[in-house]
Amino acid sequence: MAVHPVPAASPTARPAPRQPLDPRQDDDDDSFDSTDLSFIKKLAAIGDSYAAGIGAGDRLGDLLGALDPTSDWACSRYDHAYPYLINNDRRLGDPSGRNFQFRACSGAVTQDVLENQIPSVDSGQQVVLLSVGGNDAELLKVLNQCVFQWGVLNGEQVALAKTAATVDKEYQWAKDVDWDSLGRGCDAQLDRTESIINSTAFSSNIDKVLDAAKAKLADDGMVYYTGYGKFFGEDLSPECDSVSWATWLHKSYNIWEPRKTLKADLRRKMNELVDAANEKLKAAAERAGDKVKFVDYDSYIGKFGGRYCEPGVDESTTESNTRIRLMFYELNTLDPLGATPWKRSNHEELQGTFAGDLDILAQITMMMDPDAELVQGDKVKTDNTTVSAGGAFIEIQEEGIQVEKFLPDGYGRVFHPQILLHEIIANLVIHNMINHNQEKNGLPTYPEVLTLDSCPLTTSEPAQPTESPTSTKEPAPTPPPMEEVICFGRNSRPLRPVGPVNPDNFEKAADDACHAFSLQGVKKPGKVENRNVYVYQTRDGDTPLRFSIGWKRDCTLPGNVLQQQNMRYPLGGGSHMCTEIFKDDIFWSCDNGGRGGAITAGCLTYIFEPCIPNDLYSCNTTGDTGSPELIGDEQAREEHWTKVGLPGKPPPVEVNPCAAAQLFVPGMGAISDLCHAAYLDQPK
Repeated sequence: MAVHPVPAASPTARPAPRQPLDPRQDDDDDSFDSTDLSFIKKLAAIGDSYAAGIGAGDRLGDLLGALDPTSDWACSRYDHAYPYLINNDRRLGDPSGRNFQFRACSGAVTQDVLENQIPSVDSGQQVVLLSVGGNDAELLKVLNQCVFQWGVLNGEQVALAKTAATVDKEYQWAKDVDWDSLGRGCDAQLDRTESIINSTAFSSNIDKVLDAAKAKLADDGMVYYTGYGKFFGEDLSPECDSVSWATWLHKSYNIWEPRKTLKADLRRKMNELVDAANEKLKAAAERAGDKVKFVDYDSYIGKFGGRYCEPGVDESTTESNTRIRLMFYELNTLDPLGATPWKRSNHEELQGTFAGDLDILAQITMMMDPDAELVQGDKVKTDNTTVSAGGAFIEIQEEGIQVEKFLPDGYGRVFHPQILLHEIIANLVIHNMINHNQEKNGLPTYPEVLTLDSCPLTTSEPAQPTESPTSTKEPAPTPPPMEEVICFGRNSRPLRPVGPVNPDNFEKAADDACHAFSLQGVKKPGKVENRNVYVYQTRDGDTPLRFSIGWKRDCTLPGNVLQQQNMRYPLGGGSHMCTEIFKDDIFWSCDNGGRGGAITAGCLTYIFEPCIPNDLYSCNTTGDTGSPELIGDEQAREEHWTKVGLPGKPPPVEVNPCAAAQLFVPGMGAISDLCHAAYLDQPK
């Protein structure tokens, strides 16, 4: 996968972010290509930690900038934040020729954006990326009171702490702490956040930011305003009701707030607050006019089960969270390349930054209860050495108050997007940038989600009218056909059955196989590599289970359409998904007698075989693939097709540019397979 170099202005050399799929095809014509955004030479990113990308990839900058509150390091900007991905996306051309001003800062509220960020951005911006509003609604305080309890007090402790911060020089660092908020409690904080979101001041502050951002635009420039995503699974399953992510074990447990758990009512309320905030942000974008586009990505998080507390997920485990589709960081989410969230850096953070404020809360807890211990303190390490809690954590210098790291680094990114979600956001923004390019050139926009109605299949001859001559209704597309199932050992080649396959093991294997197949994109004939067969192999005990998909020989789709199909949705529109084909059409239709079978959807033939161990005739049992592999030689390909009586070779075909949208590429619709493709490319 080709990558572009990191801009020369980056403070340290690092690998460029991964490149999304490129929708442009190699051709020799000079026709207009709306996906070519290389004309964008001025790009700025402003806002909060969602735009800064806290935790996503590698932290930009270095410790030399730690005392500058606007530096990459102090703002916790990361190299897989969605603005950084957009700047390095190949559709925008060589980033070295573009002025990218990355000003977003973790912890920023609207006032910070207005006073510190926007004034530092040059005029004439072609694109401004913005995320702001979550901190105005006091997200950090919600997480503190309702989830992690980094620093929460009861009424008596609030009064005591206020006095200490006023009269004791040792606690000078705490003079600006909002002590009342620490004693507010979860329910009161949720009510306060709801009140803030619904206030006139909240909407007014967003309007001011958008007006100031628009003032920095070139004549044809755009502001892309990204919203927020709901954190919890929307079915509110009960598995999380007793789960606690509280930070501390208290020796003086009787005087502290009880540990919060992720009860269904809390999850529902927090989700509702995100929805309410998004509604206000979207309304502000609409008030701002056609120079601002609100980008709402929340539905895609739910589509892939990417929220916390999804059904069947054990959120109580303290081990690494390796759930493939999870799109927000948890404390125990391991980083790519083996970095650990339990590491406690030995540098100090600046008060007023997101990371610094977290450690202030931790210091408050230690001030009030010196014997408090981290719930998972045995995992925390500093400089590769396990350390105990305790010690002095605050140092006051002329440049400001520095807070020594106490909480492990993983806390700084919790409830923030993982790399996968940043890639989805980046591609959604670019989709809107491409549509803006279409509109500027008098062309229709592309749909965000592809359906057959979005790009109907065309026929080689005009359809005969079925209504009156004045009717303008377009003919319905012809769907690819679904053939009858072939059950091995019954109406095809003889095969010794291996005995019934465990249904639960098969269901999981089919899900894993179809997910893996979907990552391969589309299947089509015409090239040698596309005549090969994709194979996924796993085991049910000692029995190899083999799933395969290939293009049926001498097969063409009905009508003058693009000769290609998506392996996950071969018939389009979400019907007869890959999993349904393997489970319902083959596994259960063939009596689960250990035979397996085959069925063709359109031009894609799906084969499932439970294999006889060490019997090369039944299928290749050299080992588990764990991911789709190509049958690499002509003999093996012919054996595959001989099993279902499909000899021959595919013919060359013409490409219909409209149906190219079925490629599921960025800017051309259908984010779903793009999401899977983004995950496939993540470092493992």
